[in-house]
Amino acid sequence: MPQGTYLKQAFNQFEAREGWRGFCTSSQVCFQIFAFKMASASTSHAEDEQELIFSSSGDEISDFQGFDIDEMPLSFIARGNEQRESDSDQDMDDFLDESSDEDDSASESADEIVEDWSSILTPQTAIAFEERIGLVRNLPPDKKAIDFFELYFTERLYRLIVRETNCYAGQAQRRLAKPLGWIELTVNKLRMWLGLYFAMGIVQKPSLQSYWEKDQVTVTPSFGNIMSSNRFMNILRFIHFVDNESEVPCDPAQHDCLFKIHSVLDELQRQFRQNYIPAREVSIDQTMVKFKGRKFFRQFLPSKPIRFGFKLFTVAESHTGYICDFEVYTGRKGEAELNQT
Repeated sequence: MPQGTYLKQAFNQFEAREGWRGFCTSSQVCFQIFAFKMASASTSHAEDEQELIFSSSGDEISDFQGFDIDEMPLSFIARGNEQRESDSDQDMDDFLDESSDEDDSASESADEIVEDWSSILTPQTAIAFEERIGLVRNLPPDKKAIDFFELYFTERLYRLIVRETNCYAGQAQRRLAKPLGWIELTVNKLRMWLGLYFAMGIVQKPSLQSYWEKDQVTVTPSFGNIMSSNRFMNILRFIHFVDNESEVPCDPAQHDCLFKIHSVLDELQRQFRQNYIPAREVSIDQTMVKFKGRKFFRQFLPSKPIRFGFKLFTVAESHTGYICDFEVYTGRKGEAELNQT
């Protein structure tokens, strides 16, 4: 079978199940899930493993700061060495007079700012919107799901992953001072690996090794015909998107939690903006990307359909739901420093 053909077959299967019209939007979530899962796989061999902290949307409890002496009643304030046990009638009358004066002044100020509601509606002039909307690039009439996929997963992104994966494998072999059975990765091999990876979402089995089993009942011969299990596992082990040695040491409070996948996210954001022009009506909202791995900024929102995962702030077209841009939420300021220690 020609190299890269299996990737097309995997997307044809996806198209038969979901339809190509919904692929343009749903593929964006697929890219985000893939980026996070690959980042999780690439950091699974790190020495220090970050602890998981669930964030919730509940109310925060603050520490008791004590009373302000200006806010305490006069009867509780000590004068000199003696405790004042009661107030005189004159003091109480003065206190009541001052309170009534304050209430009167508050009511007068409130009356000044009250405005009457009007039943007369002022018509607003509609702003003309004559921009071109929709896909920017022309697709063939017999477009397939893989055509939409390659609008975003560009050749530049393929070359970036191949370069950084080979670089990381070389660094690992030099660090351990022994060969790890690594064979140089190429763009065509990466396409085949991605085709198998996506096909696993359609043909689900209990483990990765089970895809290469030769049992007559559960055999899936296409996986073994495309790539050996050792080769697949090696690529999964060393898949990388950035050079680790290029990370600049900085203060933990300013640490970039997305350093490992920033290059992929930047490329996807660029393609999201360039390939589609949204209509006038857009919305800004939160989006959850399902993820149950170990990452300290993973969110737990019990009231959402997707309770566990990464929270994104997205700008999307209201009519189609197309994501025009997004930003990954990595926790409140200072939370990264707390969880890195």
